[in-house]
Amino acid sequence: MEDAQNRYAKKLLIITLAIVFLLTAVGLTIYFSIRPGKATAFTDLKLPGETEVILRLAATATFDTAILFPRTEIYLYDSGGGLLDHAMYEGESSLGGGYFFATTPGEICFFFTNHTVIVNGEKAQRYDEKSLEVRVKGSRFAPSATGYSEEFGLYYALRNVGNKSKGSPYIYSIRFADDNGTYDVIIPYYLDGAFYDEGAGEFICVINSDFFGAENLDGWINYMRVYYDTAAGKFTLDERVYSLQNKELSTRQESGFVCMGMAKDGKLYQAYAYPDDPEQIHASGDMILSVYDLKSNELISNIMLKENYELGHYGGTLVGSSDLSGISMEGKLYVFCSTDQVYIITDEDNIEMREMPFSFENAASFRTTDKEFKAKGFVDTLIDVGKDGKIYVLLRTVDGKLQIYELLTGGKYEKIWEADCPKVKKDLYFVDFEVIRD
Repeated sequence: MEDAQNRYAKKLLIITLAIVFLLTAVGLTIYFSIRPGKATAFTDLKLPGETEVILRLAATATFDTAILFPRTEIYLYDSGGGLLDHAMYEGESSLGGGYFFATTPGEICFFFTNHTVIVNGEKAQRYDEKSLEVRVKGSRFAPSATGYSEEFGLYYALRNVGNKSKGSPYIYSIRFADDNGTYDVIIPYYLDGAFYDEGAGEFICVINSDFFGAENLDGWINYMRVYYDTAAGKFTLDERVYSLQNKELSTRQESGFVCMGMAKDGKLYQAYAYPDDPEQIHASGDMILSVYDLKSNELISNIMLKENYELGHYGGTLVGSSDLSGISMEGKLYVFCSTDQVYIITDEDNIEMREMPFSFENAASFRTTDKEFKAKGFVDTLIDVGKDGKIYVLLRTVDGKLQIYELLTGGKYEKIWEADCPKVKKDLYFVDFEVIRD
């Protein structure tokens, strides 16, 4: 009896050790497959003068979930596809959704969740977020708004901060940065976007109607202003809420999808996709551009961009570079349609429609680390609008190359850049890129 018990105990021990060994082996395999590799630290990064392409990869997660190794990796390339430097920022991911960096000649400002790093050809300067009021926890996705104010010499980024405590208001902030440090302006609402009017020197912060609650002024659009206070020497919030009416579209207000907006010369441009049937949001619908006068807060016009077309799974918009359905760049609004077209809007009297077909047969999807998974459309690629006004598409090919194509007229493309695709860890995903040209 005792021998049988001993044999059973030995078998149990062997099985237990085997399970422990197996779990350890699996754990180590996962660990080493996603453990950060060697790269230049962001605080040691310098921007080479010949940099032409910036590529960002990030460890991503769903809303407010933990990331085992939160980090962002940056690759800097020259015009010939040569890798100039590879930098990694550990311990924190970059702002979720869209562009997270802003560039000026010879300098880049990187906006991380709670830190900011400004890099030029000589040094990298890091600024930590010390205020608990605007510290962000977890992964929060938000509409993108990064850029640079020429007049005031400041980089800026819109940040989704969230609720700081139970019962407190949902807040966003706009972070401003220069060589002297950073500061935040808090907007006490959930926003659809913040659009900088360079001519007026102010931000138009559009409030999401679903979060406006009992304070809703029954406006088609409610917004706040962030303006530059010359006496204080910084941007500050105008605490009034302004309202814009659009009676022509009042019956379609609840079902509209915001595509993108632009503030320019005292006017607000908002592109919306409207389903014909509010219960069938992926069926047919219209895309309409609404233009408002911000001095009188009155509607100027509603302009039909495209009517009665299939909206698809993204509310009628083409999605690329995370949440890019449109972007305001250098005084123009670019709105991408799910029917493979882009509208380039300078103002209400100057609107160009350009064909943008997906014609890349050798592209692999950026949504997976498996390069054998073929790209089925632009949602599987990345898109960038450069400061030169040109539209660029970044592809990863099935044979391990990165390629950038420039959109020409007539729905044609020209390949302008190619490089070997970097070997990255399994938890890293290609998020966005930028083409820098003087």
